[in-house]
Amino acid sequence: ISQQKMGEYKLIHDRFKTNDLKRTVATCLELTMCGNYIIIGYSSGHMDKYNIQSGIFRGTFGNPTAHEDAVRGVVTDGLNQFVISGGQEGELRFWRLKDNKGVKKISLDSGIAKMILHRESGLLTVALDDWSAQVIDIDTKIIVRKLYGHGNQITDIAFSPDSKWLISSSLDKTIRIWDLPTGTCVDQFSIPNPTSSLTMSPVGDFLATTHTGHLGVYLWANKSCFTHVSLRPLPEDYEAPVIPLPSMAADASQMPPKEGEEAQEEIK
Repeated sequence: ISQQKMGEYKLIHDRFKTNDLKRTVATCLELTMCGNYIIIGYSSGHMDKYNIQSGIFRGTFGNPTAHEDAVRGVVTDGLNQFVISGGQEGELRFWRLKDNKGVKKISLDSGIAKMILHRESGLLTVALDDWSAQVIDIDTKIIVRKLYGHGNQITDIAFSPDSKWLISSSLDKTIRIWDLPTGTCVDQFSIPNPTSSLTMSPVGDFLATTHTGHLGVYLWANKSCFTHVSLRPLPEDYEAPVIPLPSMAADASQMPPKEGEEAQEEIK
């Protein structure tokens, strides 16, 4: 990024140069914790490993493919021991990073739409096509929580820094906060436009969101960081209030000058 140019290597396997796989696209990728390898998942179900510095191909997962359908997500643990991949067919698979061999397979209730791993706690959350989310402990390799409540496809998921909360957004125009120790929804609100992506700040004091039809990034303050908040599980028939998007923005005096304007100011 500092040199503002593209790298010299193009990571593509020879199999994708054949007529049968020419239309294959990369659907997900993950950089290992050490920064030496990149794992790429494809719409064909293939999953390859490359050295990020030399661009050398370091092997493929599965024989011949890692999944029967498209690879929807791939993550690596914090110790560089395992690679975890999720497929559109609804299977979660664990692989050894060292030799690319499969070690475990978990069949989920529906196809996998999105995955996110909290490396410090070893908790993996998978958003499914049936609008639910499931939390897996990657050390024991078992499902520890199943979260239901959204009324449409989940668009994004994020952990709080301490992994006690899971924040999820959906096309039903709601954002939900789940308390993972109890497995319950403790907060929920509706917004005018569906959320396309979200993430928590490193210390958990702000939630950043983007929304369909809007170009800005919106910040929401976490009240529990500034005052005492008592959170209780919400009833199933809870009607979430509709909250407008944050409207405060920097005025013209706070905006950085454009290149031409900056040059004129220096001349003056």
